[in-house]
Amino acid sequence: MDFKKEQLTELISNHLTKRKGLHELLELILENLMGSERLKFLENL
Repeated sequence: MDFKKEQLTELISNHLTKRKGLHELLELILENLMGSERLKFLENL
C-alpha cells in the first residue's frame, strides 16, 4: 500500500492515542527493520 504523508500522519496519530499505541508502533517499526536487515543479509550470502 502506498500512503500519502498526510494519511500516514493521521494513521500514526490515531494509533498513538490508544492505550499501548506507542509500544505497538515501536514494536512494528523494529520488527520491520529487523526483517529488512535479515533479507539484506541473506541477499549478500
